Amino acid sequence: MGATFEARQRFSDIHAHASAIEHHQRLADQALQRARVAYDEKLYSEFWEVIKETMKALDTCQNSQTAIAINIDRYLTALENRVHDFPQWYAGLRPLQDLTPLVRELSTLKKKGDSNHEFVIIREIKTQRKLSKNSVKQSDISKGR
Repeated sequence: MGATFEARQRFSDIHAHASAIEHHQRLADQALQRARVAYDEKLYSEFWEVIKETMKALDTCQNSQTAIAINIDRYLTALENRVHDFPQWYAGLRPLQDLTPLVRELSTLKKKGDSNHEFVIIREIKTQRKLSKNSVKQSDISKGR
């Protein structure tokens, strides 16, 4: 793979992951708002679903941050000691927002849910149902269904 192809690909990947972070950060923020409402209205099952949704969105943000770091290194390496007119890796990017407030809010809400007996019972029931469904699926697979 040529250096210019590598650099173009990495530059594109950096921007794609930055967009993914912005998108999933919005999704996490919206999910946390829904989790607050679900907690206040004692919508136990919905609360845990939205907490799970938030965790997935924040996990995607973290994975994209890692991918950006790797792509920056590869972009710079591809262009190292070469005469080129490629832009800096950060050209056209908006500064990424800090995820810490969302992570703190998630942690606070999760602790509230974990300390509320009714919320914990619903989470345990959901976990048992999921385990039960998975064991039935495994049983079907082993029986050749």
